[in-house]
Amino acid sequence: MEYGNLNMRINEILEEKGISKNKICKGPDILRTNFNKYYHDNITRFDTGVICKLCW
Repeated sequence: MEYGNLNMRINEILEEKGISKNKICKGPDILRTNFNKYYHDNITRFDTGVICKLCW
């Protein structure tokens, strides 16, 4: 049974808004290596702490 897909569009959103990855990682104290996984939509398990920081 397939449940569907969840795709991260962070790269598209940052490009549309002209925001750099450095700015995102610096503000809410997110490790660049962790953020890159979200940026490239290459996540196997979501970290709720990172998701909350990105949404803030």
